[in-house]
Amino acid sequence: PDGRLPLAAAERAIPREPDRDRRRALARAVAEAMAPAAALREGAAETRARLRAESGLPPDWAIVVEGDQLLASTDDAWRDLLTFAARRDLGLAPGPAGDLTRADLLHLMAFPSLDGLFRPAALAEAVRGTARDLGLALDAVRVDEPAGAAAWPGTRAHGARVLHRPWGGLADWPALLDALGRALTAAVHPPHARDEAFGPALGGLLAGLCLEPAWLAARLGLGRAEAPEVLRSTGLRRLLHLRCAAAALRVGTEVERGLSGQAWREAHREALSSALLAGWDGVRAARDADAGRLAAVVRGFAEGERLRAALRERFDEDWWRNPRTREHLAGLTAAGRLADAEPAGAHAAGAGLAALLERGRA
Repeated sequence: PDGRLPLAAAERAIPREPDRDRRRALARAVAEAMAPAAALREGAAETRARLRAESGLPPDWAIVVEGDQLLASTDDAWRDLLTFAARRDLGLAPGPAGDLTRADLLHLMAFPSLDGLFRPAALAEAVRGTARDLGLALDAVRVDEPAGAAAWPGTRAHGARVLHRPWGGLADWPALLDALGRALTAAVHPPHARDEAFGPALGGLLAGLCLEPAWLAARLGLGRAEAPEVLRSTGLRRLLHLRCAAAALRVGTEVERGLSGQAWREAHREALSSALLAGWDGVRAARDADAGRLAAVVRGFAEGERLRAALRERFDEDWWRNPRTREHLAGLTAAGRLADAEPAGAHAAGAGLAALLERGRA
């Protein structure tokens, strides 16, 4: 709206823009700017899919089913809570009957009214305190904040390194905790010795602390009256991340089977719009071309919730500050894998999260 702007800066501005006309203008500009690079990424993904097929590597349909079950188990909770929050905070209705867009959804899920609670200094102290309580070796992980104009916002783990360019507020808390969990496992084990499920599981466990009422109360100084609303906000943000990954996972897997071109963009737009009840941009399809990354989100959530349930059973509801938890997690981290058990189900984990959000308390 105000002239030329770096693409990453425009994307970062959308969730923080209170004026809807300006949000929509920023979103249109970002989509137009992404188009040339998106076409190149789509071409690369199609080439990779063809090579995978020629090498006899089949798509992982089992995790796609898990993603569908995660969506099904959280449909009602997402629709009810999103409808209430969108009407209260934006005066808008979600799809398919309403006109909520991706830009509106990102602004809503930024929860700017909670910025005073979810401060950067409080996040730094929460990470240090949690690492101290759980015996996590943060000195083995390097956290960098890229400062260049082209640096994309958000938090990602790359091996034992975490790239953290904050969105601001609530969004940074589960994202940083998840990335730290993944990076910690990578720091202990070389690539060939890593269990692909353990890093996402530890990341999911740490991100899930944002759904522990007692942990939130301890780190944010919440009163009893504030806790349910803050818990629902953190849970809605978690659901946004999970439902986005689960919906994109099926489309990304279809790409491995040959879906391409305009059909790919339309399938991605329809899948995300349906799952999130907000109009999506088809140009973003290429950013969700890596089905393996999306599968790790779904699997990490399910395994993280299974691990959290086991810790609550063994070490009580405040497992995250029980000294015995340190020894248990140290053993798991040294082994680099979860204890042998049946794989966790995303459906059960999603149903548990939905029930927690509907109650507003543990």
